[in-house]
Amino acid sequence: RARSLLPWNWPLYVQTLVAMALGAALGLWLGKQVAPIAAVAKWIVEVIKWLAVPLLFFAIFDAMAQQAFHGKGVAAMFGVSVGNGLCAVAIGLGISNTLHPGQWMDLRGADMAALTGRTFRAPDASPTQALAMMARSPMVLAIFLAVVCGLLWLALRPRIAASSPMRRVPDLAGRGLRLVTRMLEAIVRLTPLAVFASVAKVFGEHGTKLIGGL
Repeated sequence: RARSLLPWNWPLYVQTLVAMALGAALGLWLGKQVAPIAAVAKWIVEVIKWLAVPLLFFAIFDAMAQQAFHGKGVAAMFGVSVGNGLCAVAIGLGISNTLHPGQWMDLRGADMAALTGRTFRAPDASPTQALAMMARSPMVLAIFLAVVCGLLWLALRPRIAASSPMRRVPDLAGRGLRLVTRMLEAIVRLTPLAVFASVAKVFGEHGTKLIGGL
């Protein structure tokens, strides 16, 4: 019972709320001097993003190598993925259009005042350019590479001798998946630290005028 009282044993949402309060206090105390601490939050987010790429690769390749799904399974997985993405977008748009977050908060500083009256126009992008930009995404490349490697393995497996070291490929992929998953879980546990750093930076730069907006 005593161990459960230690901060790192608290539920993640409790740790996050405490990190927000501590970050706000530190930001108000140190002011703009706290700005360098934001690098901690950026580092944690970048590590999570880059771990997601090998996680996706190993998950898809491992499933194909182990033949964890077939025709209907692929269709079901695709449907669930698309449905999950659409639900996430719908929730985000619903919150944005209903609550209008940020409408009581003006973070434009003196630098933004100099831009008053200027108009900005995003560059036009054709469907081909949009697809090319998407193709350069590490996530898309990981999916493509995993599918190609999985298909190659399924095609070559019948020709590989039972005693060949190549037979260990699925086992190695499974180990890689478990390793990356554990690493990602460990980094996600640092989320409160990222929240602490981000909140400290924002309150250090903008002070208490954010409280009303929040």
